[in-house]
Amino acid sequence: MPECSWIRLSKGIQNLYSRYRKVGGIVFPPLYLGVDAWPDIDMQKFPKKQYDCYHIGADVYQTLLENYFYRMIRIGFKKIFVLAGHYPNAEIAILASMKYKDSGIKFVIVKEPNLVNGEIGDHAGKWETSLMMYLYPDLVDLKRMDNKEDRLMAVEGKDPISASKEYGKQMLKVILAKIEALLAKE
Repeated sequence: MPECSWIRLSKGIQNLYSRYRKVGGIVFPPLYLGVDAWPDIDMQKFPKKQYDCYHIGADVYQTLLENYFYRMIRIGFKKIFVLAGHYPNAEIAILASMKYKDSGIKFVIVKEPNLVNGEIGDHAGKWETSLMMYLYPDLVDLKRMDNKEDRLMAVEGKDPISASKEYGKQMLKVILAKIEALLAKE
């Protein structure tokens, strides 16, 4: 799978939602930034790994989101839905939304596995790989893991070998229905 698949997953879900939404609204493009605790964890587990992502500080990300939210509120939005494809970003989005807790604006901030009962999500495991297989099948090649001793180096969750396009499709259907239900609520 490509680096930063969380961006592609968020974008794919946004595209599907834009196409099939029934409750109105505007879908903003994803933010290609985020916070990350993994570099330190990965470096302890895999000291020879060359880290392949960049991230920004939580304080910078929170300020950025506070500014986004402020502009959306000024424009007149009454509901702001944030889908955090990169899980640590959800916590920061919640903190940023607290600045506007007395504004009367409804914030819904979730990670995509929060939208599926019993799902906890993962990192490059069955969940994420299945979603990628459905949304971007040309970017997933499970054969690249064959006979690699470090094939699970970045995996946190169920082995991606059990991933399937069909599972990804089923989960996306549930995700989109849940987003619609959350946004339809007053």
